[in-house]
Amino acid sequence: MVKSLIDIKITSDRYGAVDLLYNLLWDILPAHIQITARQVNTKNFKGVLSLGSTLSGTKVITI
Repeated sequence: MVKSLIDIKITSDRYGAVDLLYNLLWDILPAHIQITARQVNTKNFKGVLSLGSTLSGTKVITI
């Protein structure tokens, strides 16, 4: 069996761009083609980014 799959990455900052694309594609593509679309947002900024993290553990003992 052949899979018919379209995977799309949208690089638009416009809110709702994925919904607009889905509405367009559902009107023009055949029903047997599976559509996967996601929006990728990238922001470039100048400055210093400081990150921190914590690691902790828990031990549960039942007697």
